[in-house]
Amino acid sequence: MYPRYNLVTSDTLKFLLNAQKMSMVGSAHYVITMEQQNMTRQTAGYLGKVRAGNSANEFNVFGVGENPTKGLGPERTRSQLAAVFYEHEEGNGKTPRKMVVLVPKVEKDVAVEWKPMRREEHLVQQFESGRMEKMTVLRNKAPSWNSALNAYVLNFFGRVTMPSVKNFQLINPEDGCVQCLTL
Repeated sequence: MYPRYNLVTSDTLKFLLNAQKMSMVGSAHYVITMEQQNMTRQTAGYLGKVRAGNSANEFNVFGVGENPTKGLGPERTRSQLAAVFYEHEEGNGKTPRKMVVLVPKVEKDVAVEWKPMRREEHLVQQFESGRMEKMTVLRNKAPSWNSALNAYVLNFFGRVTMPSVKNFQLINPEDGCVQCLTL
């Protein structure tokens, strides 16, 4: 059995959602649901899944719906909600990873629906081919080197007490590097 990850509010610990790795052959696959116990696609609280892409450095987030390879048509096909990948850094392996998060653009307070019917229509492939008009590109904020700690650091304003690659801040470089998310 794989561990279950719970998202709760910080003040009252109110349950928001669960994620759990599923036993799939070949790639990482996480189910995301608003159900506290049942972690399947068949529940009313099923929100979608996170699935590894072509490499260990790429992850795709899909909403409710079917895989387009099932041939059920666009109306029953899942939407791609986001993609995350890590850019490789040349060097000694001690430099921080560079994360890129791709999400469909929001136009007039509505997110662009992204329903890739083929692999080359996925967010990462569109980004790599320079077709980014309908997506927002977020990047992790680059940490600075602290010679006293002999480590890279970011200011989390007291929210982080232990160093971890899981601590990051997303920014939108097009908006003057305004911080969008801190995890």
